Amino acid sequence: MAEFEVISEFIDAMSGVRKISGDTIEATGDRADKLRQKGLIGKPARKQKKETAEIDQGGEQRDYPISTGGGWYELSNGESVRGKKKAIKVQKELESSG
Repeated sequence: MAEFEVISEFIDAMSGVRKISGDTIEATGDRADKLRQKGLIGKPARKQKKETAEIDQGGEQRDYPISTGGGWYELSNGESVRGKKKAIKVQKELESSG
């Protein structure tokens, strides 16, 4: 099953769970097409890395927090936080605690 970004709030008929913009949902071909036509989902969601490296594959240092889409940000400790201001605050706390 593919995972897609939710772009409009709705209640998932399969699970009964409310989905909001920025969430992800798993869907197969026909279901994904129907949700996309209704304007509820967008592009396939990016998979989050299980391990976070301080240096990317190009050899450059990464600046945290990193936007992973949908209002979510990855911190240097691998944690995901929703909201840019909150992510910046938590990242600064991580950096100051050493």
